[in-house]
Amino acid sequence: MINRKAGFRATGLVTVSLLVWAGVGPVYGQADNRRQPDAGRENRSEVPAKNRSTSVLMQPLSSMLAKSKAVNRTGDPDHDYAILIRIRDQAEAELLQQGMKTSKNPALVNTIQQLVAQKQQDGNDLRKITPRLRSSTPNPAFAQQIDQKLLAMELDLKNGMNGRLTDDPEKDFLTILTQHQQDSIDLTESYLSFAKDQALKAYAGQLLANRRKALETMKAMMKS
Repeated sequence: MINRKAGFRATGLVTVSLLVWAGVGPVYGQADNRRQPDAGRENRSEVPAKNRSTSVLMQPLSSMLAKSKAVNRTGDPDHDYAILIRIRDQAEAELLQQGMKTSKNPALVNTIQQLVAQKQQDGNDLRKITPRLRSSTPNPAFAQQIDQKLLAMELDLKNGMNGRLTDDPEKDFLTILTQHQQDSIDLTESYLSFAKDQALKAYAGQLLANRRKALETMKAMMKS
């Protein structure tokens, strides 16, 4: 029998941790991402969700896409990756918070808690690196890859994850989080092909290993 009081306390602690983590100041060079009323309505209308819970789960990704497109990218791989991965992690923190609210599966709750802990560590490590980064020579090949990835993400959101969503909040959460993790992996792999800053390169390499491990865990849960 599940201890509901203990589960409530665990959920509360994770939610507070997520809110504290997501509230840290933005990476250098990031555009003003304060919510604009019209932009919020537009993002919601672009997400064809089957129910309200799915719409809530999709909202962090829609917001992330809007921020990624609006941010001041320079074409410099180090500069742009640091900004974009930070935006992605903020979206994942919001998504994990929603997952904690809806999940009744103890194994999934435990996985979310592990992801929260890892994300907090990733955030701390990135904040130690970014203050000294400076934008340098743009790399057109890297910039083109980023444009292509943002376009693919936009199409996926507009198509409702290409029909992969259901009316089950937990399954939809795993589907959305799995895709988000895969997109982060793709972004990091692209960056590592062009990386110059050694500290950020090492950070990205470790992040890549962590995301691959998390992705395999979530795929296994989706099959169970």
